[in-house]
Amino acid sequence: LSAVGLQPGAIDLIRFNLLSGGVSPERLIVRMGHAVPGPDSVYQESGLQTVYDLQPAFSLPGVRTLTLREPFVWDGVSDIVLDLAIRNQGTGAGPALSATDLGVPAGLLQSGREGHIRVNDDRVGLDPAPFAQLDQEVTLMFWCAGDPAALPANTSILEAVNAQGERVLNIHLPWSNGRIYWDAGQDGTGYDRIDKQATAAEYAGGPTHWAFTKNTATGTLRIYRNGVLWHSGTGAVRSLAGITRVVLAANANGGNPYAGLIDDVQVFGTELDAATIAAWMDRRPGPAHPAYGDLLVHLDLDEWVTDPLAQDHGPSALPAQL
Repeated sequence: LSAVGLQPGAIDLIRFNLLSGGVSPERLIVRMGHAVPGPDSVYQESGLQTVYDLQPAFSLPGVRTLTLREPFVWDGVSDIVLDLAIRNQGTGAGPALSATDLGVPAGLLQSGREGHIRVNDDRVGLDPAPFAQLDQEVTLMFWCAGDPAALPANTSILEAVNAQGERVLNIHLPWSNGRIYWDAGQDGTGYDRIDKQATAAEYAGGPTHWAFTKNTATGTLRIYRNGVLWHSGTGAVRSLAGITRVVLAANANGGNPYAGLIDDVQVFGTELDAATIAAWMDRRPGPAHPAYGDLLVHLDLDEWVTDPLAQDHGPSALPAQL
């Protein structure tokens, strides 16, 4: 890479040479990372950073430039892994990319539904039983794409309350002032909170991955955006116990609805660290996940529009009413 003039530091653009145009993918996910030494036939799936997740303009031949949502910082020494994932439900030939054949006839293909829910003045009631297991730690993570025409506004993308109607979990993404709030814990006198001013690009537009964690033993609240720590706070020691009602896409009473798309909701009864969040934000949790035993809820939200229930792929297997 150095031999062709690439300098260490931030990479914020990628160019593809299209030999021919075609049907553009509905979604292109680009991940980059520093290569782990080994043969080209070994698939690397850890240590990759999502730098692009949109529909590209690949219908015409020529050089096409992708502006990365977050730069990838090259160390100046390692090889770079470029991981491309494409979703396409349409018919017709796709574009042909100019590339080098490594002689390794291998790839990954997953066929099936890849969906999300679109919400606006809607709510999804979740079974509170898995959430009732929470006490000292939690991780909530999901993908969403806020509606730029509707946000900022007063929203709750999830709220959980106890038998007294007191808030135990809540995420404003955002509030009408453009701030993002993460509330977790309750002791009868109030809840722990951190919040931070966000830009419109951070909460609206393209798909964004968010993870919200709490650990009462360390007193920490953390918010991760696209696998990177975005905000944190300390002194948060209130317990997460006692949840009896949980609503997704609105507050516990159905008010302050979220406007946009929501996908792949996961809840763990432990605090996931930054490395685990970054490594698994684009993957389905399975037995190889380091905290798979703590998985409480997994709604992939891949159901058809006619399906009345969202299936829970977590251990409780308690579906949500759509």
